Amino acid sequence: LKQAYREVSDAGRNVLLWGAIPCTGGTQLVQVNLSVAQKTGNMFTIEKIEGHLSDFKLFWKNFVKVAKLVRKQGGRIAIEWPRRCSYWRRPEVQQFLEDFGLKRVRFDGCAVGLVDEGGNPILKPWSLATDDQELLSTFAELRCKW
Repeated sequence: LKQAYREVSDAGRNVLLWGAIPCTGGTQLVQVNLSVAQKTGNMFTIEKIEGHLSDFKLFWKNFVKVAKLVRKQGGRIAIEWPRRCSYWRRPEVQQFLEDFGLKRVRFDGCAVGLVDEGGNPILKPWSLATDDQELLSTFAELRCKW
């Protein structure tokens, strides 16, 4: 965190803070796994999922601190997660998007060159929230045509 503060503290720098916090605890399968674990009493899985959420909360708290400084210095902000990551729906994320005026755009991995080991395109639906108009317009075009 201290290093991040140092990096963005120079008002003369053109800063784009890019948030790519792992979505491990926000994947679509987390709710399924949690439900099964609760029914079966699988404490290992429950604790693992709770750990992922705890990690998210720490990462998010620190991201917000740096974002406030970036904004104060005139910088821009971007956040990317898989389109269906449940973190997008978390109240603290929704409030942040509103407070910082970030707009959300959807794009597909195959449109940015994402392929499997055999070279086949992978759809991988992502979302980007940003206050950078150039990023918004560029990423809005990045949708797969198949």
